[in-house]
Amino acid sequence: MGADVKEEDITAIFKGVDLNRDKVLSFKEFLVCMAIGYIVDTIPLSEKNKMFREAFEAAFELFLSYDDNGDGVIQQKKMMDFLHKIGKEQASERIKELDPDGDGYITFIEYLFAFENWVGVEEFEEKK
Repeated sequence: MGADVKEEDITAIFKGVDLNRDKVLSFKEFLVCMAIGYIVDTIPLSEKNKMFREAFEAAFELFLSYDDNGDGVIQQKKMMDFLHKIGKEQASERIKELDPDGDGYITFIEYLFAFENWVGVEEFEEKK
């Protein structure tokens, strides 16, 4: 894809998105790697991938809008306050998706995984 990335950076990104630690990237985990690559500009922009880059950038900008202090996580309470607008039951379900480890913080990777669920990435995986 024309990316110029150091091997140690690739290893760090791989370890960061291989959430189940099976040393294999699922399609969803691969998409998270791609999102990180686009965001840090290691994957060059081309007409073929412009749509994907714009989608990842939009997801990243939305994440940053909730990450007030720029520490790379969203406090669960802040997201819950926002989600209560859609209803308490739905908000609780979304929080479980956004914070699967239940630590009270939503990382960018957790956010992307939840986002991928909401836009039907699992459906795509099942069709392969």
